[in-house]
Amino acid sequence: MFTLTHPSQSTNLPWLNACRIMRLLGLISILWALSGCSQFSKKLSPELIIHSGDILSVNQSFDRYQSMAISDGHILELGTNQEILSLADDTTKLLDLKGATVIPGLIDSHSHPENYGLFLFRPDLSKAKSVEEIVEIIARKVNQSPPGAWVTNSGFWNETKLKENRNPTRFDLDPVSPENPVFLRRGHLAVVNSKALEILGMNDSTSDPKGGTLERNSDGRLTGRLYERAIDLAREAIPELTEEELMRSIRKSYEGLAAAGITSVRSAATPHSAMRAFLKLQEKGELTLRTSITVRINPNQT
Repeated sequence: MFTLTHPSQSTNLPWLNACRIMRLLGLISILWALSGCSQFSKKLSPELIIHSGDILSVNQSFDRYQSMAISDGHILELGTNQEILSLADDTTKLLDLKGATVIPGLIDSHSHPENYGLFLFRPDLSKAKSVEEIVEIIARKVNQSPPGAWVTNSGFWNETKLKENRNPTRFDLDPVSPENPVFLRRGHLAVVNSKALEILGMNDSTSDPKGGTLERNSDGRLTGRLYERAIDLAREAIPELTEEELMRSIRKSYEGLAAAGITSVRSAATPHSAMRAFLKLQEKGELTLRTSITVRINPNQT
């Protein structure tokens, strides 16, 4: 019988001793199970072995290994080429890294994957080097669009890298888009042309919306630049992409994210239309990255 001893006294407590015995037996069983799992993993035939690389682990010392054995999406063993290749059998696939580096999957904690693939349908302005080039890209899209169709962008431009060192205005866009409303978004700024302002019912005498700004030039005329809440007023007038278009955009986004080593994504401020597209992809088994979603809620709507 085990005895619980206090420095000042010795007392036999049989029920407490039994509890200690059970905990000890439980500990022994856990250690045995862990030992058995380790031995079992070494006896498994890996589905895949990647070898001859520089594999970076994320233990306390960030140890590096040559080879890794994988089964059912789980890492079985890490070690030298000799150690890991000895686990292979006729069914094991081998991948020679030829010295390439392997790192754990990266997590994008704030992303908008439903937007990254929009270049499939919308002009990408991310590589534009001048306002003039932005206008040329929009002009090409206008020429491919029916009169009255909204023209919007995918990739954002960076005004600090533009030759003119400024954002475009409606005065830049109007000559190439007389019949098509244009809405160009870049973060907390959007630029619209005069046709868009007409559709939105905005003119030089329109007051700034609560929480937003309609920029004006020195003559008091609207420049077409919208900030914060003013952006939402314009965005609400633009027809949403169809569910199928959003699904295509997400698929394309995930291809690029996976190629960059990203395995987990958090979609931030996701509109309801995109949320439905994510759910449809999940139902079809096509959501290829671990995905968490925060949904955009407009507090100004009931």
